[in-house]
Amino acid sequence: MKFSFQSQNHNIIYNNIENWAQVTLIVSFLSVMNSVLSLIIPGLWFTGYEIEHDKFNDFKEGKDLIESLLVFYAIVISTLGILIIVFFKEKPLTPPSFTATVKRYLKCT
Repeated sequence: MKFSFQSQNHNIIYNNIENWAQVTLIVSFLSVMNSVLSLIIPGLWFTGYEIEHDKFNDFKEGKDLIESLLVFYAIVISTLGILIIVFFKEKPLTPPSFTATVKRYLKCT
């Protein structure tokens, strides 16, 4: 079965439509895990922080914790981004159709 999607004068043909359910399941699961981790990590990061004790120190400990958390996020995101750039292929190893093997150029209008 083939599915054709027309978008801005580009025709994209997808084969193996049966795999879409698996892809949707994986993306949904990763989205939920991202939400869960984005709530859990800051809570774990700030374990033991007491704002009442930090008031007298101009909130230096809290600022340092936030800065280190942002550095942690930057390292994780940069590492994943570099891995994606290095290992992501422009085209799949086996083209879904003959037209996928043709090199396309973007037209600037």
